[in-house]
Amino acid sequence: VQVAWVDGVVTDREHQAVEELAASRGVEAGSPPGQQLRRWLETRPPEALFDVALEAIHAGLAVLPPSERDESVRRAIEACRHVAMASGGFLALFGFPGQISRREEALIHRICAALRSSARSW
Repeated sequence: VQVAWVDGVVTDREHQAVEELAASRGVEAGSPPGQQLRRWLETRPPEALFDVALEAIHAGLAVLPPSERDESVRRAIEACRHVAMASGGFLALFGFPGQISRREEALIHRICAALRSSARSW
């Protein structure tokens, strides 16, 4: 959700990508979590929500064995990239589909660094 909002608006393709990723992880569209996700895609959540979510993910990763933690981080970053590429980023406006904007790339890098630090800070 945070990656989808980083450029200030969630495109239809980003919205669809987030919902598909959620469904692949067991979030049903009409369920309470699915409804909350839809609201977050329609109205940008406060930055504090993203901060708390990242802290919660960080804490969960910290208790995993290294191989599971690495795989979970890899999958999370892959999901972030999938959302960023869904609408091609800002560069798609100029005919370069599949590009990730600088804002998206910077956010993904920050998320990756935070998640990878799980092993060192707990």
